[in-house]
Amino acid sequence: MNLAHPGVSLAVTIACLSGVLAYAYIERTMRGNEGADFNQFRAAATLAGTGRLYDYDSIRAAERPFHQRLIPFGRLPFYAVVFKPIALLPYGWGRVAWWIVTVLAMAGFAWLWPLKPRFFVVALFWSCPLWMLLNYGQDTALFMFMALAGLQLLVMKRDFAAGLVLSLCASKFHLALAIPLFLAANRRWRALAGGAIGGLVILGVSFLAEGPDWVAHLIELSRRPEFDPAPWRMPNLAGLVSGLPSALALELMLGTAAMFAVWRICRRAPLEIGMMAALMGGLAVSHHSQAYDCVLLLPALFSVLVLPSPNTLRLWALALLTPVPYLFLIEERLSLLGRLLVVGFAIVWLGTLAITRAPLEWTSES
Repeated sequence: MNLAHPGVSLAVTIACLSGVLAYAYIERTMRGNEGADFNQFRAAATLAGTGRLYDYDSIRAAERPFHQRLIPFGRLPFYAVVFKPIALLPYGWGRVAWWIVTVLAMAGFAWLWPLKPRFFVVALFWSCPLWMLLNYGQDTALFMFMALAGLQLLVMKRDFAAGLVLSLCASKFHLALAIPLFLAANRRWRALAGGAIGGLVILGVSFLAEGPDWVAHLIELSRRPEFDPAPWRMPNLAGLVSGLPSALALELMLGTAAMFAVWRICRRAPLEIGMMAALMGGLAVSHHSQAYDCVLLLPALFSVLVLPSPNTLRLWALALLTPVPYLFLIEERLSLLGRLLVVGFAIVWLGTLAITRAPLEWTSES
């Protein structure tokens, strides 16, 4: 299969466009999602420093004037503090400012990531997960940009600065679990030190803002059913085993295997492949994620299509560049198929790279 053939590019373009239009129609009929997460972040920023950041009644009262969908805040207090400048803007202007930040973050990814298939721009800007996070006001694009900016600093051997930048990925700490593993496997001790110092600053700001009890309050809030209302659509191992007997034990077993695969890949591979594995592994073991978090798959998907890869994996990557699997994820009757497509790719990709005996090479000329 020649992915550079104009016919293939046209087919992917049509598939992406039709899928995104289908998603736009679904969002229009469902309502209630537009700006929901932006409203959550804005409300949290107004509560930061009051000691009531994780009080569900308080967060609902702060969210209700601007949106009908009320979401518990599950980030560190540091995140709400940093969001305050946007929260000070009028609601409409704040949404525009946040939208610009997200678009710039994706543009930063497009600039930083060296391996791009011929239809890169189409696949990126017609990405269903990307439009989902833009619609909701989510911040996974910013997380990915921080991860890749840290990667570039590592490549430049500015390890301490890289660690400081990577510590900002704590904004979505559940997706960042494999990043310290990536640094340790590469013996980047200065980067780990920078990350530890950055983490201490983040924790310090969090405790100063919300007092000594915020951790207990966050854990208590995370147990509410509203915190995770639809586990069946999560594109991770927890979602994959949702509803099965001994689901938690299965998730822990598969998660341990995924982290071992990430470690093995990072020990043998160039930094770029190692970061792809860390992002993929972090999404797999995150325990809490949604379809928009699948933008973290983009580096691996693009690289599979550009570097020498098995045809089956290349076809799978092409399928994941179309919106179809993510439309499956948000439809309960088809969600299992969506989870198998997304999480299955992560498992197969990590497993393939972990067990291969061939050298794991990286070159932008491949």
